[in-house]
Amino acid sequence: MLNKEISEPVILEALDLIKQNKASCVLVKDGKIVHIEIGMGISPILYSYMTYPDLFEGATIVDKIVGKAAAVISILGKANEIVGLTMSDSAIEYLLNKNSSFRFVNYVQKIQNRTRTGICPIEQSVMDIDDPAEAFLALLNRLQDLKKKVVIKKICE
Repeated sequence: MLNKEISEPVILEALDLIKQNKASCVLVKDGKIVHIEIGMGISPILYSYMTYPDLFEGATIVDKIVGKAAAVISILGKANEIVGLTMSDSAIEYLLNKNSSFRFVNYVQKIQNRTRTGICPIEQSVMDIDDPAEAFLALLNRLQDLKKKVVIKKICE
């Protein structure tokens, strides 16, 4: 597994923001932090990609947890590189297969769900899909299904 050293001050600053819970996803472009997003799960990187595609393209994406789903978004958004505070094996494999640049601080075999009882449902949705556009649709469909379950649960309470 290849992992290059992280030494650029702006990337280290972005990682520090994430470690201090002041950011979940940080876009770095031209040596500057150009966008910060705070949230849980895949939402911060997804929101950044869908709302600021011009900032996303060519940027270094620094994200709290990079699984294959986040890697897919970085490929679709034409990011220059993705840096994870934590990165999964499936993200690394996917990024290597797409010849995309990446670095990480911590390695995990799999991204777990919030209760740590299994794999993250968003990761499951893209696990066996290689095409970025197809994986992105699967990711969006899974998010929609999860939101429906939350609404139903709240109604039934």
